[in-house]
Amino acid sequence: LQPRHLRPGRSLIGNMQSGESFAKYDGPTGWEDKDVEAFNNHLEEMLKGSEGPDVNQADDITAKRYIRARKGNIEKAVEQYLNAERYFIEGNLRERAAKDDEFEAVYQHTCLFHFGNFDKDGRPLYIEKTGQIHVPEILKYLTEADVVDRHVRANLTQERYMEESSQHLGKAVTQQTIIMDMEGLSLWPSTSAFNIFKQTLHVDQSYFPERLHKAFIINSPMIFRMIWAVVKPWMDVETAKKFLILGGNFKEKLREEIDEDNLPVEYGGTWEADEFFKKHDITEEEVARLQARVARLKAAKLDSFSQPFPGGYTEEDYLKGKEVLEEKKKHENDPKKGGFFGSMFS
Repeated sequence: LQPRHLRPGRSLIGNMQSGESFAKYDGPTGWEDKDVEAFNNHLEEMLKGSEGPDVNQADDITAKRYIRARKGNIEKAVEQYLNAERYFIEGNLRERAAKDDEFEAVYQHTCLFHFGNFDKDGRPLYIEKTGQIHVPEILKYLTEADVVDRHVRANLTQERYMEESSQHLGKAVTQQTIIMDMEGLSLWPSTSAFNIFKQTLHVDQSYFPERLHKAFIINSPMIFRMIWAVVKPWMDVETAKKFLILGGNFKEKLREEIDEDNLPVEYGGTWEADEFFKKHDITEEEVARLQARVARLKAAKLDSFSQPFPGGYTEEDYLKGKEVLEEKKKHENDPKKGGFFGSMFS
């Protein structure tokens, strides 16, 4: 696949709908067809009398992905799928992610990142210069919840790239590859940074299971090793194994997975990527508007949440989302009531 250079939120081939993704492709092996049949039979039973929104049956590839995430436990796999689909539907997240991000200017001003390249097996590649991102700087313009929302958008963008790659290659592509460059990291992360990481980890493990192929952590300084010792226990054991912590000698390892024309020159490839890793200016008017918005939300104590909520993350959705979250917590152990948490973490 040739590199594509799009920002998250740009439409690729239209929105993926529940139950449609990868349906015409042979999926990953490891689970018998009877498991998929049992998955959808149990899902049908769960939906009877359910008060949540309608959820389509899962195609074979999706069912197998959730079964694998729950290590073969059909009931927990169905609970997780049902909770995830309701999360996407109630928050209108797929539709929102297909539109331009209203805060794109902030991310291009404060972060260096790129979507649109692929590894050798067609998995979409996300590259981020994480060591040069300073969360306190981002939080001058946005809230913690906004940053979590961006992470949801990024995952949904990668899912659309997976769909595009699947169509191009004629096989199921269900995972992504990530490069996180830690060069420049010199300070211990802020409390907000850890809080955001915990929330995004919850999003990944709850609503995007089995989507990660490998995460290459390159140019990692000693301080990152200390940070990793803190955050690794928060992860699922199998997920943590997918993180490769590398120092400065990483180019050969990257080239094993990624063709040179999809890899920046500085990482051992041939892609001239400098123009895609430049921070952009932001207008004074936009800064004033964003800072006033953050001040209002902080004053109302609506600038962060312990869990993502289905009402969305736009300013007008904050109050509604808070109310919905409180209602969902009342039913957190009853997936038939639309609970998001239930027993899937047990």
